[in-house]
Amino acid sequence: RTSGGWHDNFNPKDYDGARSDAALADMQKGGFNVVRVFIDNRYPTGISGGPDQAEFSKGYIDCLCDYLSRARSHGIRVIITNGGVPNMTPYSAAYGERSPEFGRHNRLFLEPESLKAKARFIADMVAAVKARDASLLPVVLAWELDNESCFMAGEPPFSLPEGKVTAANGKTYDMAVEGDLQRMADEAGAYAAETCARAVRAVDPDAMFTVNVFTFRAVGRTGPGMLRRETSRDQRFPFNLVAFTGTSLDYLDVHFYPPNAEQFANDLKSIEFDKLRPAAAAAGKPLIVGEFGVFKSFYKEQGPAIDWMRELLGKIRANGFTGWLYWTYECKMQPEIWHARDVNDNMLRMLTEEAERWRSGGAK
Repeated sequence: RTSGGWHDNFNPKDYDGARSDAALADMQKGGFNVVRVFIDNRYPTGISGGPDQAEFSKGYIDCLCDYLSRARSHGIRVIITNGGVPNMTPYSAAYGERSPEFGRHNRLFLEPESLKAKARFIADMVAAVKARDASLLPVVLAWELDNESCFMAGEPPFSLPEGKVTAANGKTYDMAVEGDLQRMADEAGAYAAETCARAVRAVDPDAMFTVNVFTFRAVGRTGPGMLRRETSRDQRFPFNLVAFTGTSLDYLDVHFYPPNAEQFANDLKSIEFDKLRPAAAAAGKPLIVGEFGVFKSFYKEQGPAIDWMRELLGKIRANGFTGWLYWTYECKMQPEIWHARDVNDNMLRMLTEEAERWRSGGAK
């Protein structure tokens, strides 16, 4: 669910438990077993209890736990995506005076005190669920560092033409050396994920933790390591998952929205899939597609959109991904994307058929 362009899953004013239950029952009927939801970090619609408060919104945690309970009753696990650090007193370091070395976005992964605040927030979410009903923790398939973890090329430190910067991992990088920019992104990004994973597992030792990314192609780039040689109007650049294969993360998640087979091939090339796939396999980390979908700007008619999604699922499976989540089940507030329940549930029927093929080990 969204409202005002942002996620609105568990806003106490809008949450509808019965409607959520009906959707989860429909997913269960179709043979699906995982749903992915987002935490709203804002006040007063989200988890924040207020800028001068130390406690989360009780109503928001009530709604989240109600959803987890309903998901459990339908045999569905829940991936919980962190939507940012709320402006609350325990996390004030993420909102304090900013160092010129770190921009507003990048500091959450690179500046020590901001990273500590981020890790504490995610762990506090786990603790809030545990305190309400510890039996709900196993319903959570995984906690995610962010939605589509990335850095901003136009912010410090990546925008600095020179100078040396020490990241939260204690390592120093030379901003005049292009190779150091990607090395910082890789090493410090992996350190940030590990820091948050450790904080979560201190609360729930059985918790799984992961990161998800869009591809370099999706933001107009050909791959990692070329921030100075390539420019893009989109200032984001994703975490490089190859660098995360050596971490304790439980699986790795890539998102795809290509308009055709050629662009899907470019997506894979841009994330160095020829390196990522064997490295993930050697590390025992499954690869999943935590989001894929199709924009109506590319496919104005539903029939061709469905045909392309079926073809894309075949390519996803052929490339060794072990699972997928379609964006979205029925987010009518995003009319630019074909959601699964559009136009008589035709997309959902196709997805249900493909899910059965995956379960039964049918032809790729």
